[in-house]
Formats: sequence, structure tokens, C-alpha cells
Amino acid sequence: MEATAVLDALFRWIHIVAGIIWIGLLYFFNFVNGPFAATMDGPTKQKVVQKVYDSLAANGAFVAIENIIDNERRQNTLGLLMSLNMLIENGDAFDYTADDFERWAQASGFKRTELIPLAGPTSAMVAFK
Repeated sequence: MEATAVLDALFRWIHIVAGIIWIGLLYFFNFVNGPFAATMDGPTKQKVVQKVYDSLAANGAFVAIENIIDNERRQNTLGLLMSLNMLIENGDAFDYTADDFERWAQASGFKRTELIPLAGPTSAMVAFK
């Protein structure tokens, strides 16, 4: 009976801590990182990709999920409008195309990249080390 009470208390504590961490991560990515990332120009984005490359394990992969603009700049209206908004607000910030990401990834040392279309205007760019 005593062991059950201890395990129950332990699992409740773990559940509460996991919830706090989850909410903290949501706050960070939606209210801190998102607005910060929207202010980055091309050279800054290149530096971020380089830092990600340097921190990955030997066969690691970097996944960027965004409203990636198609290379012809004709399809992803939401991505284009977001990019225009970032340009107006920040002067030199922009959303990127798959070619932009591939160029940054190859310059950083990644071997290959892959574009994976997701639901709606969102896509995932994967860079493999």
C-alpha cells in the first residue's frame, strides 16, 4: 500500500513538471523564438544553419518546418505574404525558398537536403549531415 502511494505521488509530480515544461516550450517557440526568427536576414540565417550543423551528431539531421516559399515564388501565397510582411517590418528579413535553405545547408557542410510538403502551405526542409 505504501509503495503504491509513493508511486502515485511520483507520477503526479512527473506529470505536473512535464506539463510546465510543455507550456514553457510552447511559450518560447510561439512568443520568443518566432518573432526573433522573423527579424533575421540572409547572413544571419546562414550563421544559424552553421551553428546547427556544428552541434549535430555525425549522421544527424536538421528539420526546419516553415511556410517555405516555392522556388518559382508563385504557389505559396501565405509564405509570400509573410515574407512581404517581414520585409516591411524589418527591412531585410524574409521567408525563404527551398533553394535558399539548400544553399545555406550546403555552405554549412550538410550533404543533402529534402523538401517534404506538409498540410496546407507548410513544408519541412530536412538537411542531412
